[in-house]
Amino acid sequence: MKTIREPVISIVEVAEKGGGWVYTDLNFAPPEPRSGADETPWRQVAPLPSAASGLAVTGGGGAGRQLCYENVTGSVTALSESAAAVDRLDTRAFTADVDAPVAAGGSTLAMTAGRGPHIYYLDRGRRPVALAESDDGRWECLPCVQGPPASAVGRLAATGAGRTRHLYYLDAEGHLIEASWVNTGGELWSVTDLTSTLDAPPPGAVSPLATLGSGSDVRRVYYLDEERSLIELTYVIRPPGRKDPEVRAGWEVVNLSTRAGAPAATAAGPLTAALVDGSRPHVYYRDDGGQLIEMAWRGTGWQPGSPTESADHGTGAPLVAATGALAATLSDHAASCHLFYLDTKRHLIHLHRVGGEWLSADLSTDADLPAVARRTPLAAIPAAGPRVYYLSEEDPWR
Repeated sequence: MKTIREPVISIVEVAEKGGGWVYTDLNFAPPEPRSGADETPWRQVAPLPSAASGLAVTGGGGAGRQLCYENVTGSVTALSESAAAVDRLDTRAFTADVDAPVAAGGSTLAMTAGRGPHIYYLDRGRRPVALAESDDGRWECLPCVQGPPASAVGRLAATGAGRTRHLYYLDAEGHLIEASWVNTGGELWSVTDLTSTLDAPPPGAVSPLATLGSGSDVRRVYYLDEERSLIELTYVIRPPGRKDPEVRAGWEVVNLSTRAGAPAATAAGPLTAALVDGSRPHVYYRDDGGQLIEMAWRGTGWQPGSPTESADHGTGAPLVAATGALAATLSDHAASCHLFYLDTKRHLIHLHRVGGEWLSADLSTDADLPAVARRTPLAAIPAAGPRVYYLSEEDPWR
């Protein structure tokens, strides 16, 4: 009798090398050919991810990257690369190693680098948890018991500078919550309900979140309001000047869709943000027609555009899936600006900016990638290529 195997979820890394794209299954080593007709089976080399796992990645320069996910037991797991062993990824399951709570499942993961990486997730009570690496390389668990439980949507976004970290999520009431960690020795979380304290539109019930940080004095949070407009919250610390000798700090609220005349976003669609040249924010989302919309700060104002509509010299790129994922790595250098998204066929699409033009490629077809899972996040870093990560749904013994 033939055994029917269920598809297995694994993590696929797609990297640009030598002018082309290659992929690696991070959970399974490929078969090794034998002298005869038989081959060795695929060998599992890392814990399998949950089908509802999030993905988060940090790193650059080809070494030192760290990818985090939720494995099938609910433990937050990290695949880490050291500068001394670029081709080997070490595995660590934090639930067992540092007695961290099991993850809730179905929520995103977030990471910040700064002075030691932090990993953020929701526990089964849907409260935020941070895993932090200290200066001596030890990891500790920092649960945020002060914060209200997150909504069932489970969106997380984080940014940080130095020893300060800021985590954002929607609570069960749909309010935008900021949970800040400032390591000044007291080791306490500070929690603020931004929806209640700011004169800002409330987020939509299924709004995605994105955040950016520019050093220690500016941080930005992006979400969709109930009208599906793109809202930017910017926290700015302004130094004293000739006209104002006082240090001023506070939040500024801008409806970017109204100000720049951009189309409304898909309510539960993808949203991501990145900085160009370290200070100029670019925000990307999907509109109701399936086009990818770019909201770019040009120094004097916000300018909307559509990379998918204008791509390939005006012929256009494939439309974006309604609930698909989106990732970006941007730079002041045109050759380092990359967008990755899923189209309506669940193919991984790459948009690469060359000068003022966006060029598209279907990586699923061009690189013969493993099938993309029905529910997958995307995560990307500019390291050595760049590199993009997704969840695959295949039979690895095939």
